[in-house]
Amino acid sequence: MMRSLRALAWLRWRLLRNSLAGGRRRDSFEQFSRAVAVLVPIALAALSVGSIVGMGVLGFLGGRAIATGDFSDLRGLFVARLILLVWTGLVVIFAITSPTQSALARYTRLLLLPIERQVLHLVEVLSHLIDPWLVVILAGMGSFAIGFLTGGRVGVGVFAAALALLMLAVLATFGALVGFLATWLLRSRRRGELFTLLFVLGISLVGLVPAYFSTDLERREQEARRGGGTSSLIDELDRNLPRWSAILPSEIYGQVIRRSIAADWTGAGIGLAALAVEAGVLFTASSLVHRRLLNSLEGERGRRRRGDLEIAKMNAPFLTPASAAVAWATFRTALRSVRGRLAVILPGPMVATLSLVFRRLEQEERWLRAAGDYGYLVFGAAIVFCMLSAQPFAMNLFGSDRSGLTLQFLMPASDRELAWGKVAGLAGVLGLAVAISLAAALAVAPTGSPFLWAAVLAGGIAAFLVMSPISIWLSALLPVAADLSKSGSGGNPHPLAGLAGTLLAMVVMAPTALVTLAAEFWWQAPAVALLVTGIWLLVAAALAVPLMRLAARTLGARRENIALVAQGR
Repeated sequence: MMRSLRALAWLRWRLLRNSLAGGRRRDSFEQFSRAVAVLVPIALAALSVGSIVGMGVLGFLGGRAIATGDFSDLRGLFVARLILLVWTGLVVIFAITSPTQSALARYTRLLLLPIERQVLHLVEVLSHLIDPWLVVILAGMGSFAIGFLTGGRVGVGVFAAALALLMLAVLATFGALVGFLATWLLRSRRRGELFTLLFVLGISLVGLVPAYFSTDLERREQEARRGGGTSSLIDELDRNLPRWSAILPSEIYGQVIRRSIAADWTGAGIGLAALAVEAGVLFTASSLVHRRLLNSLEGERGRRRRGDLEIAKMNAPFLTPASAAVAWATFRTALRSVRGRLAVILPGPMVATLSLVFRRLEQEERWLRAAGDYGYLVFGAAIVFCMLSAQPFAMNLFGSDRSGLTLQFLMPASDRELAWGKVAGLAGVLGLAVAISLAAALAVAPTGSPFLWAAVLAGGIAAFLVMSPISIWLSALLPVAADLSKSGSGGNPHPLAGLAGTLLAMVVMAPTALVTLAAEFWWQAPAVALLVTGIWLLVAAALAVPLMRLAARTLGARRENIALVAQGR
């Protein structure tokens, strides 16, 4: 087994090294792009050192304060339980959004090697131990135990250290189990897309529930302080917890620490044994699901689509037939993918829900509360959200087509026609998303001058025109083979292109935001806002045309490399 583990570790190192080196058919810029794609996640992981240090300091101070009696153990353990519960939810979210689905094609090749399936399963579980979010929580739990040791509570510190190791095992095996289940579920394209769509929508809406009820919770906390302190509120929350919550790892962690503080070593030992049993059960369950997943991969046979290729003959204003065909293909590809559907459906309801949350804020946040009352501000925020949600294909217009890009390159279409067709298809997707966002904004906040609403819409169109040639440039210079039907990293654009697109989307909407706010609160002339944004729209259109010509030349110079990348070579 150890020999196989060493071989797989060496294999992963070679894959990382080869991804940096590239191939002979790559030009120098493509090799730079591949190197940046690998180094950006490493840089982000390096930046997480601050989070690890912060969590470690927080855990140490908390453990020492509880050990010396400077801080209530009830309140301290409540904070620890809450952090562990949130971290367990993060493990589930990250396991679903970035499971092994993006590397599934490469994973099938390992099945041809003389490696036991138990070894493959163990490698996948161990790989979860180096995830940044687990390293952060391990730093907190480890320093929490050290705080007890330095505070004179040696027995509690020993139990806390053992709990840290068992919690790490539980979270790693739980993350592996959820990841395997998500990957097996996503083997069916239709079922997987529906699951991903519902999951992302559910997480986005559920994440707003605490903020929606934050005012009620703050009021109850103030009443509890007047009636007996925070301890009475914690006791009330514990009494109202359902019985099944006792098996949660965070609850077992809190019970073991509490019993060890009370010198109930037998009860603390039983809690440790229960946590160890949970880790064993999760490891066994993940092994069974992993075996089922491997069986599905081995029994899978390639399917070829039947039918003749149909090229739509369409006419559209200001577009040639070739550009119209590319636009229609881009539009359909986006709407048939998970990322495209989310970009259309999610922004409007999300921003509308946020505006409802802002209205429930107390007086000290009245500026946020007022922002939720102005409908045109809600609409403008939704437009920015639409542009950000469209980044997976807006910043990777060619790599996300995969093998379909070859067919587009074989069409009798010039580089300029391909570029304009891509932009027109993207405009259709964003136009549909903006229309839904407009309806949502009008539903929750139908206030404000019609001139301001029109000014926001004109500013959004101007921002799109400015971003269009930039999208072509970044998509041609930094292409990445991406699958828009995946919710994890397999559907993301190049990290550098995604970062640049995110920053530019906010920058190009800034003039519209400044003009509308000035027209409402300073000039008090809404019609002036529409006039200024109209001029900005004409300037953006005048700039977009020549810039699109330059972007099309970049596309022509990079055709070969883009085609290789899109095919995954």
